[in-house]
Amino acid sequence: MKKFRFLIIFSAIIMFMAGFNAHATSENKMTYKMNLMEDAMYVDVKIETEHTGFKFGIDVPEGAEVYDVEGKSLRDNFLSGTKYIFDFNGGDKEVSYKIKGLPKAFKRADGFVFGLYRSFNTHINTIEIAYESVYFDEPVYELFTSKGLNATFEDGKTGLYEIDEPIDIAIGIKYPKNEFVNAPYEDMDYDDYRNDELMRTQITRIDKPGVSELVLKGLIAVALLAFIVVGFLMTKNQRFRNKFRIKKKYEEKEKSGKTFDLKDLDEYIYLVYQFYDTKEDKVASYLGVDEADKLVEEKLNASYEALLKKGYIEKEDSDYSVSLTKKGRLKLEEILIKKEYLLGQDDISDEEEKFLRLFR
Repeated sequence: MKKFRFLIIFSAIIMFMAGFNAHATSENKMTYKMNLMEDAMYVDVKIETEHTGFKFGIDVPEGAEVYDVEGKSLRDNFLSGTKYIFDFNGGDKEVSYKIKGLPKAFKRADGFVFGLYRSFNTHINTIEIAYESVYFDEPVYELFTSKGLNATFEDGKTGLYEIDEPIDIAIGIKYPKNEFVNAPYEDMDYDDYRNDELMRTQITRIDKPGVSELVLKGLIAVALLAFIVVGFLMTKNQRFRNKFRIKKKYEEKEKSGKTFDLKDLDEYIYLVYQFYDTKEDKVASYLGVDEADKLVEEKLNASYEALLKKGYIEKEDSDYSVSLTKKGRLKLEEILIKKEYLLGQDDISDEEEKFLRLFR
């Protein structure tokens, strides 16, 4: 038992540390302020984190270009395809950029889709997004995540909270037709374009998990495995000890002549029926008759009257309710010890097999 206790405590400590570590490493918040102007989409991002380094990526549609607010191209931040990466190695974790060529005109609507957040090893716990534009009409907002999380916009604002693992996010903005007069025209529906962009970006992680993340997941896996093994061993050991205890108790009673005599079962069958929750069909099986046979009711009634008279059971307030007396509990225990002992034997008599039908 000492070994089992040690394994339980060890597993609990590992799981606690893993959970604490997972929580501690995810206390990161990002705030997005997006403002769609006629010349470009302006984005301000603020990261609140205790980590020295932090990086994330964005994924813009083909034909769009990313600049800093001074108009300098961010091609130095170019990763691959249409992805850009922002890597902070200390200092203030704030960045402002603008995207040109984002809005497009479609057959029955205008709008755009872009991947505003692609996660790396250090992930976030909270993302808050605020969208504004110079255009009069209120757009239809859509937020897509790699984890299937949903968010509802209200007055252009939304958020994702309690994110417990790396996530990728894309935003879709749909306006009425002819909202973007000077935007390039795409000969397709906006919905088809949105689906194509989501398929292209795949909204999945663009890097491999870091060493710390792998270690954390490994610790959790080890803790869970240890917990399962300990539970199995304890259950197996408990079953063995119960079986040994029942056999020992039975043998002690057998020596003292106090084991339950199967010949008396008819007299005490109501105890098993009423207080072991044995159904009438099992009583019928024991008696060797059909469940509807009158013999079942006769045997149970006769046992009930005898037990009530001898003080094994007593009536409660209701005429239809009875309870076990101390004498009755001891007798029922004798019957159940007999049952448990016989279930553990390989060779039993026909009478003993008949007795076990009450419990199978």
